[in-house]
Amino acid sequence: MHSMPQIYRDEAIQALSLTQMLSIVFLIAGGILFLRVLERWRCGAWPRPSIETSIRRLQARPWQPLDAVVLLLAILLPTLLNGIQPAGVLPASVQIAPALLFYGIILGGVLAAGQRTGLGVVNALGLSRQTLGPSLRTGLVLGLAALPPVILTAWLSEWALHGLGFSPSHQAVFDTLADPHMDAVTQASLVFVAVVVAPCAEEAIFRGVLFPALLRNSRLFLTLLLVNILFALLHLHLPSFLPLLMVGLCFSFGMLSTGSLLTPIVMHAIFNGEMLLLFYAWPMLAS
Repeated sequence: MHSMPQIYRDEAIQALSLTQMLSIVFLIAGGILFLRVLERWRCGAWPRPSIETSIRRLQARPWQPLDAVVLLLAILLPTLLNGIQPAGVLPASVQIAPALLFYGIILGGVLAAGQRTGLGVVNALGLSRQTLGPSLRTGLVLGLAALPPVILTAWLSEWALHGLGFSPSHQAVFDTLADPHMDAVTQASLVFVAVVVAPCAEEAIFRGVLFPALLRNSRLFLTLLLVNILFALLHLHLPSFLPLLMVGLCFSFGMLSTGSLLTPIVMHAIFNGEMLLLFYAWPMLAS
């Protein structure tokens, strides 16, 4: 059997854009890493021994349930902003300001709570020089490994909703990015918020504060379920509830693997980046 002629291979490659090739590479790498993580988990090599240690460290962190009042701001603020905005679609440049305000309030609340504990926010979140390297590596591996199951969950969820007669809809950020009149600076700003600012702020409240605060007085399973249901509801997008619940559980698994908030932040950034990459690579799927 003869191999495909070089000219046809070149044409096939040129038919795919750079974003499409990158999205495919990330998904393939994620599938390989997902299988490796499952194998190591089955053999007990990783990360089972570290999870028990992480649970004890998380329970020992000084967060109290009252610190989770910041979560109320996280839930209520988007609703208030949606309620007071004028009719019609706001320009993307105007939408960036409320998003930055939203995440700024979250981070400010976490910083204030960290100072109240007396340990400072860095120690209270399990961040240190010793955990920097392992947390980054684990976040990278688990972030890529989480892509296939989460995307599969999203497809199955959309298929089920379509079967029940619900019209598919997308999160507001994708509708905003689809605006053909958006300038490059505004588009880059939105991507920066989605890939850098949002992961830091959302993980700080959910995995950094709420998770260990609830874990002090609740069982692990109940804590995982409650925190990630709240995480999914925060996004105010019913069709994305199950995929967001799945991705939240993956982020929590990353947190338990290292005990450091940096791991789910890296995972969250990779996930948001891949979702944006898929949006740009395959716009017909988002139409």
